[in-house]
Amino acid sequence: MSAPKSPSRTSLPQLNERQQLYLVAAYRLDQELEQEHKHDYVRGRAPVPAAEWRLIPYGRWKHRLGAPATELRQRIEQHEAPGTRLVDPGAGSTWKALAERGLVEIEERVVVDDPHPRIGYSLPYIRLTRKGRRLVRQLTGEQRPPAPRRAKPQQPEGLLPQQVWRALVLAYQQDAEGVALDTVDRFHACYARIPANSFEWLEQLGLVDAGPRTAGPAGQWPVSYHVTESGRDYYQRYYRVNTTAYRNVPAELPRPVLSAEHRTFWQRVQVLSLQRDGAGLDQARAEACRRELLQLQLAEPGGALYAAPFWYPMLAGRAVTTRHNRSAEDFGCATEAEALTQLQQLKQRWQQQLAALP
Repeated sequence: MSAPKSPSRTSLPQLNERQQLYLVAAYRLDQELEQEHKHDYVRGRAPVPAAEWRLIPYGRWKHRLGAPATELRQRIEQHEAPGTRLVDPGAGSTWKALAERGLVEIEERVVVDDPHPRIGYSLPYIRLTRKGRRLVRQLTGEQRPPAPRRAKPQQPEGLLPQQVWRALVLAYQQDAEGVALDTVDRFHACYARIPANSFEWLEQLGLVDAGPRTAGPAGQWPVSYHVTESGRDYYQRYYRVNTTAYRNVPAELPRPVLSAEHRTFWQRVQVLSLQRDGAGLDQARAEACRRELLQLQLAEPGGALYAAPFWYPMLAGRAVTTRHNRSAEDFGCATEAEALTQLQQLKQRWQQQLAALP
């Protein structure tokens, strides 16, 4: 089977010189109109359908005495060679021949004189078809640059659709209690006014589990959805990505997740802080507590002082304060990297304070 041949001049509709000139003149005016209307929205103009503004009047304005012919007729007349006439009673037949080949469309419109609305006359309006525009480009050799392809914005890792993120936030907040079915009909169901398909999406990702299904007419819907361990981990890991994208969705900060080693560390920090600040403690004992506390902070187990983004303790000077559910932004840090830099600066201060102790 032979390969299809590329379009060539021989495969184009056969047009005589007069027909080609009419078609090219209409094309030039059509392209000018396209450029004029291309940015209507940006300029604040009311949008007009292309099928309307592509209509080009041809002929003479009979209700305007002394007025020039329409723009399309004038352009065709400009190509008249000496001793020849391109605009004559045969113009209608020329347009009709182009229309029969599917290159233009002709729409007869009644033009009414405003001061005399009862007096009107018919005027042909010409609209090029896609086939007509394509033919002119082939006849003239015009090369149109391909339309630039818009690069699809790359989504951050972990970003969910807004409604799906809203469903995960609710499931995370409800935790073991789960999100119960509240409205249902034959074809749709909602959980706390969130469509069921958002929870089905999360279920496919393994972030929520579906409860038992109801009996009766709504038997196809689970009675509730519960967040899974994977869902909690996902929420903690991608909390900042989704809250940055959807600031209008209220979402509680992730709950602290500390290992047993981390908990032991913080318990000892609190004990030493209470001992150091307790009443009746002599100076030697206070300095010993201070020394042990600084050494403990400098030798903290990995991530105890910074379990991003759901545990940001503020340790500065003599006061040791742990703050639950704070983010890097709460401490004036735009990024987690800045928060880590701030922590390193704190550790340098602690080393200096430790060296200054007797």
